[in-house]
Amino acid sequence: MKTNRRSQAVFPRGIVSHLPESAARKRQVEERILSVFAQWGFQEIIPGAFEFFDQLQQGTDDRLLEDSYKLTDRGSGRVMVLRPDVTLQIARIAATTLAGAPKPLRLSYRSSAYRYENDQARKNREVSQVGVELLGLEQPEADAEMVAIAVESLERAGLRSYQIALGQAAFVRGMIERPDLGPEPRAAIRDAVLRKDLSQLEAITAEAHLSPAHRQGLLELPRLFGKEEILDRAEAVADNPASKGAVANLREVYRFLRIYGLDRYVVMDLGEARGFDYYTGILFEVFAEGVGQKVGGGGRYDRLIGKFGEPCPATGFALDVDLLQEALERQRALSEYRGPDFLIVDLSKDKTVALELAKGLRKRGDRAARDIIRRELERSIAYAKESRIAQVLVLGARGAKPDEAVVIDCRSNERKKLKIRKILGKS
Repeated sequence: MKTNRRSQAVFPRGIVSHLPESAARKRQVEERILSVFAQWGFQEIIPGAFEFFDQLQQGTDDRLLEDSYKLTDRGSGRVMVLRPDVTLQIARIAATTLAGAPKPLRLSYRSSAYRYENDQARKNREVSQVGVELLGLEQPEADAEMVAIAVESLERAGLRSYQIALGQAAFVRGMIERPDLGPEPRAAIRDAVLRKDLSQLEAITAEAHLSPAHRQGLLELPRLFGKEEILDRAEAVADNPASKGAVANLREVYRFLRIYGLDRYVVMDLGEARGFDYYTGILFEVFAEGVGQKVGGGGRYDRLIGKFGEPCPATGFALDVDLLQEALERQRALSEYRGPDFLIVDLSKDKTVALELAKGLRKRGDRAARDIIRRELERSIAYAKESRIAQVLVLGARGAKPDEAVVIDCRSNERKKLKIRKILGKS
């Protein structure tokens, strides 16, 4: 049976290839954000693409590893996974290779995570991320720093319209994980809170044997969304020490955000149940206008590193570069794409002048390409325009002296003769 090659996908689903313009924009976004990380004192780490399955298994749930891509190491016969999560990797590195390093550790990264997503999810299977991990500090100021760096990163990237939803995992956990709730009602309540389905939450809590105060507190969870005044409402319904402590912690984080002058970017979401099992304190999500998914998020995860070695408090966040790039493009916040600065066309037989000109331009920082192919001049000019090259420099043109070049502006089509020394900025 013959295979219809046209019916086969050119690329695996969920894998994105960035062509020159998109690649340039992506690098622009990444470099802007990485410059922020560096200014805040974070040092870049480049984790390996593969990890041993059994090592990562210590620190995560089976579902994440189940959705990872696996292969067998030919040398040892052990199962390896293609990196499914960067934070998980850094936690393993911090607990082993960097176990004796002085704390706190301020680590940044630019990496991709790979995990299987079903076709209906419409998510990429390769997720490009930039992020930071702050390890060894448990103070609320460390959490506030994560939000502050996230805001500054978005600003530096050029994003104009965005919002950060700030929650506290311990608050929701304290309201749901109670002795008077069995495993099934807990899971159902958590799902209803996650979907902010108030009618379903009312039905579940009506059937459970709860005190009036506890039931009322659970019903309030989907409504605890807004500005700072939400903290007062959350404190009023918190009927357990864990939730009360979580509100106090969030107040302190928010106080630091006010000092930073960033409170205007933040809304409270005390009913956020996403990441319930992973986060131990604050958690936040970044939403940008024009994109239907969150473009980033993070929070405190104090239990993770201890699964690989000595316990260590930790907080951090990551931004999805592809989604952030999409938001920036929709908001027209990225600079116009530019190709090389010059295309050098030499119509003479001796290429010495052309090569010296190209060398001189590159030495001063310009991007210069040689049009090595032999073709008509007008076709070279058309090629330069399609490639977004700014100017064409023609050597050996009719009527031009040996020390001159015809300079063609690809936008205006203006043509003029200039001395080569003048093009190179020499007197």
